[in-house]
Amino acid sequence: MGASAHILGAKEEDLLERNQEASAPTVTTFIFSSSSGSSDLLTSWADAVASGESAEPFFQPYWFSSFARTFASDRCVHIIFAQRGERVLGVLPLMRQRTFFGSVPARTLHSLSNVHSCRFDLSVSSADRESAAHAMWDTLRADDTWDVIEVEHVPAGGGFESVMKLAAYDGFLIGKWPTLLSPYMSIPQGVTDIFAGCPERFAGFRRTHLKSLKKLEKQGRVTCTSMSHFDPCFFDTFLAMEGAGWKGKAGGAIACAPVVESFYRTVLKAASDAGHLLCHSLNLDGRPIAMDIGLMMNGRYYSPKIAHDPAFSKYSPGQLLIRHTIQHVAEIGGSRYDFVGPRSHHKTFWTDTVREHASYYIFRASWSGFARYIATMKIGPHLRRLKRWRYGDPQDLR
Repeated sequence: MGASAHILGAKEEDLLERNQEASAPTVTTFIFSSSSGSSDLLTSWADAVASGESAEPFFQPYWFSSFARTFASDRCVHIIFAQRGERVLGVLPLMRQRTFFGSVPARTLHSLSNVHSCRFDLSVSSADRESAAHAMWDTLRADDTWDVIEVEHVPAGGGFESVMKLAAYDGFLIGKWPTLLSPYMSIPQGVTDIFAGCPERFAGFRRTHLKSLKKLEKQGRVTCTSMSHFDPCFFDTFLAMEGAGWKGKAGGAIACAPVVESFYRTVLKAASDAGHLLCHSLNLDGRPIAMDIGLMMNGRYYSPKIAHDPAFSKYSPGQLLIRHTIQHVAEIGGSRYDFVGPRSHHKTFWTDTVREHASYYIFRASWSGFARYIATMKIGPHLRRLKRWRYGDPQDLR
């Protein structure tokens, strides 16, 4: 029989395209290395998180690659992709490590994150969330090289919650540990006073803090500047300022740990290249007395780091800088100022609205898995309550 060819009509082509779109996604596990930057898969990842719920700097490829090259340089980094054809639907970056839960050792798949990551999640659009979660969980369930999956600081309503539900349905032990109450302020458009919606107590604070501005102006010329590119001199000045304050004395400043400093230099350069960097400084006679490292994407401003010169503490320069930054974000059409990190007093002057975060755990249903689950989800909360009874909860500001 001779060969024959069939040319698809317009309706058949449309039907074929719809069937391919509706097909189950495939999963690719990408092993990250120092030469991974030019991968087509990473480019598709950037396209997938350019809009929607995952359009935050902390979920961008450059953020995770910077983390992998610094904090996780000695770890095996696995980035799990759910795809439909060549289109990336979801991304879950993980790293392998050995940890202890109670006194029970575990092979752990941990989120590619730590406290400097601000937050973490399965990056996925709402339309593809369930199909991507199913595909990823099927792959994780079939992988017998882990005992525990641990992901930290996932925002409420995040994509990883879908993975948790699937794990529970399949008989795995799951746990949720509340972590951050992260404040943010919605910025109204087309109003005379963008601070009118702030908490009532802000009215008194605003009067006090405008008096501080007038006192500061008596010391010299006060200006505020912004910068949308990475400037090593600006960053070095910020490091020195942060190190001179309480964070430096407590050992929590960026410059206190070389790997932390390396991460911030790497990720801020990458954020600058992506057009997401937006830093501010409050200056007295041209000298910075308060500075922030900021990121802006899709109209939302994120402030992971802020510092002020302790010599000017009585003028509240950090709060004056926050006010200026919010005004600047409003002027350029921004809709949100995200304080990032835990709730604290200096943030609640501006907003009562918080975004809840939690760490999630998936344990295998074995004797050792049950022991890890008990240590983490039963004993752990009692120890936490005891610690808060003794020292207080830093996020409880009543």
